[in-house]
Amino acid sequence: MAVVLLPLAPSTAYDDRKAMLAAASPEAYKLARDRQFSESTTVYVGNISFYTTEEQIERFFESCGPIADVAMGLNRTTRQPCGFCFVEFVDQASAFAAVNDLDRCLLDDHVIKVSWDVGGDVRAAGRTWGRGFFGGQPRDELRQDFDPARGGFGRRRGVEEGVDQILAASQLRTYFWVPTPRLAGGVRQARPHQAVQGSSNGGVLPSPAASHTTGTSTQGSFVGSKRQRN
Repeated sequence: MAVVLLPLAPSTAYDDRKAMLAAASPEAYKLARDRQFSESTTVYVGNISFYTTEEQIERFFESCGPIADVAMGLNRTTRQPCGFCFVEFVDQASAFAAVNDLDRCLLDDHVIKVSWDVGGDVRAAGRTWGRGFFGGQPRDELRQDFDPARGGFGRRRGVEEGVDQILAASQLRTYFWVPTPRLAGGVRQARPHQAVQGSSNGGVLPSPAASHTTGTSTQGSFVGSKRQRN
């Protein structure tokens, strides 16, 4: 019987700055993180196109092993994807394969970053929401390059240049049923619903990748913190 030996402290790992700042000390943070990594089956995926869907992500990662869940990172203002997600596998060996085989590979014309994550219920922990001033990821506010699949210029440079974000709103999937962070506390849970495309937010320019077909429904729906597959 083959046995896969996994490192207790993965060399490629996502660091949660919020958890790092909340820890009593850097050493306490590292100890807690290493303990969580030793049990995790989840990876963090960064630098995704805003137009990439859960279905595309599942097809991309299923070669590594069975997937338990995909949690999309959302802009906390628009409830639309903001360029990252968490992929939870059924077993740790599959997550290990994803980090080793798919990090810095091309997904939907973007070189993605695949890192170990501490896992757990990322939705309940509020980790699926962007933490930037405009609701998305801070990196998309600060970057200077032009990326049409992530809104064009970074928000701050866009303001300096007098250029609005370039978003094909009709091709972005909007998670209307997911409670925003200020509503997600207490016992309130997300209602099951199908994904709906389009929103009044964003611009009206065509998608830079017109071949993307996002459809109008997901393969499952969200109930509480996990997606229930059909």
